[in-house]
Amino acid sequence: RTSEIVTNIKTVKAFATEAQEMKRQRQRLDREFKVVIYKIHLGYIKLSTWQRTIIQFCVFAILGMVLVATVKGEISLGHFVTTLTVSSMAYAELEPINNLAEIFARRYASMLRYHEFMQQPTGVDAASLVEPELNHSPYSFTGKMELSDVSFSYDPSRPVLQKINLLIEPYQTVALVGRSGSGKSTLVKLLFRYFEPDTGRILIDGQDIRQLDVAGYRRRLAIVHQEVDVFNGTLLDNLTYGNPKASFEQVQSACKIARVDEVIEQLPEGYYTVVGERGVRLSGGQRQRLGIARALLVNPDVLIFDEATSSLDYESERSIQLAMRSILGTRTTIIIAHRLSTVREADKIVVLDRGRIVEVGSHAELLRKQGIYYRLHSLQETGELLS
Repeated sequence: RTSEIVTNIKTVKAFATEAQEMKRQRQRLDREFKVVIYKIHLGYIKLSTWQRTIIQFCVFAILGMVLVATVKGEISLGHFVTTLTVSSMAYAELEPINNLAEIFARRYASMLRYHEFMQQPTGVDAASLVEPELNHSPYSFTGKMELSDVSFSYDPSRPVLQKINLLIEPYQTVALVGRSGSGKSTLVKLLFRYFEPDTGRILIDGQDIRQLDVAGYRRRLAIVHQEVDVFNGTLLDNLTYGNPKASFEQVQSACKIARVDEVIEQLPEGYYTVVGERGVRLSGGQRQRLGIARALLVNPDVLIFDEATSSLDYESERSIQLAMRSILGTRTTIIIAHRLSTVREADKIVVLDRGRIVEVGSHAELLRKQGIYYRLHSLQETGELLS
C-alpha cells in the first residue's frame, strides 16, 4: 500500500486524503512495529545470552576434560597445549555469530527512525496533517475564481507564468489551451496550492486561497488527470476514495453521468470487482470515466479536467466528451486540453503562450481573430482529415 500511495500521490493530494492515508499507514506501521520490535528484542536477549553461554560452556568443558586427562597422565602436555590452541581458535571462529545480535540492534534503530520519519509532515500540507480539525465549518464556494497578476517560475531565470489575470465566474466553463510548455498544467498546480505564486494572488469567492486551510480548500476542488490513478481494490473503493461516506445511490448517479455504469454492468462482480494494481483490468477510457465519477462524488465547487482525453482513441474520447457535456454548467469547470475539439462548447477559451495570456474569447470569436488559436485549430483539423 505504501508504494501505491507514493505512485498515486497526485490523487492523494488532490483529494486531500493525506491525513486519512497517514492514519492508515500509522496503524499498519504501529502493528508491524510492535511485532517486529518484540521479536527483535526477544531474539536479541535469547541470542546474546544463550549463544555466549553455550559456546563458552563447550569450550571450557573441553579444556576441563583435557586438563583432567593431562593431570592423570592419560595425554601429554603437548596434546594439552594443542587442544588449548584449537579451542581458542574455535572460539574465535564462533564469536562472529554474536554479531547477529548487533544486526538485530541496528534493525531496531532503523525501525525507530522510520517510525519517526512517518510522523513528519512536509511542504504546504504540514498544518493540515499535524493540526487538529480547525474550528470552521466545511468550506462552500460559488466557484468564482480570480487570478490577479500571478507569476511563477521553477527556476528564477526561466519564468513559467507571467502576469496572469483571469476571472472565472460561478458555473462558467473555461478552457485553457496552448502549445506544450505554455504553462497550462502549472496554472492548475497553483490552483491546488501545490506551489505558491512568486507574485500575485489567487482568489476564490474573494478570499485569498493562501488564507484558507489547505485540506478544506482542496476538498472543494476536484480534478480528472490525463492518467487517472487507480488503487488496487474494488471499483466501489476507487469511486468513493474522495468521499467514503457517499451513499450507493449517489455512486450510481455519478456513474451514470460519467457513463461508467455501462462498464460496471459488464463486469462479473459489478461494483465489487477488484480492478488490480493500477487498474490493470480497465482500459484507458474506462479509467478516465471512473476518474470523472470519483470527482463528481465529492460534489466539488470547481471541477478541472487536465488533458482528460489526450491519450484516448476516438471512441473513448467521444464517450468522455459526452460525459463532460452533461456536467458543464452544473459547477465551475476548467478544461485543459490539447485537442481543441474538447473545448468548443466552453464559455471562455483562454490561450496561453510562453506563460502569458495572449487571447481570450469563445470558439467562434477566436477563429475570427485568426491568431494562435486559429492556427492550432487549423493544424488539428488538417491532421484529422489526413488521418
